Amino acid sequence: MRRVWNLPFNTHCDILFELSNALPVYDVICKRVLSFITKCVHSDCYIVKAVARHAILHGHMTSPIGRSALYCGLQFKFDIGRLLDPRFDYCSLVWNNYLSNVSAELLANVSVLKDFLLFRDKPELCAEMFNTDDITCSITVLCTG
Repeated sequence: MRRVWNLPFNTHCDILFELSNALPVYDVICKRVLSFITKCVHSDCYIVKAVARHAILHGHMTSPIGRSALYCGLQFKFDIGRLLDPRFDYCSLVWNNYLSNVSAELLANVSVLKDFLLFRDKPELCAEMFNTDDITCSITVLCTG
């Protein structure tokens, strides 16, 4: 992503995630784990469903599914029994957890960075306000500071 937007090589990762409106890799992995567990729990195959439900309700740390469910439950602050509910929306849970942990300072920096990237890519928008060096320096400070 740094190359696509022509950002400094040492740009902070949290800026990249917010700039691209994407979840951090760790949260994406947890979201995929929750997706897998949910599909197992609601599977049409009785054996898969029974094993997954047992892992969540009774197996906990003795089962990879149970361990993963417990870990995600602790990480995203929800009761793992909710995984058994077909209406459980793990996607919004993961996104809301991410958004609740994003600082106002980061949001402000990314907003200003978006403006400077626009000025860099379309210099006619700010011909009288900033020169190219000012814009480049500002982008570097916002990305690495």
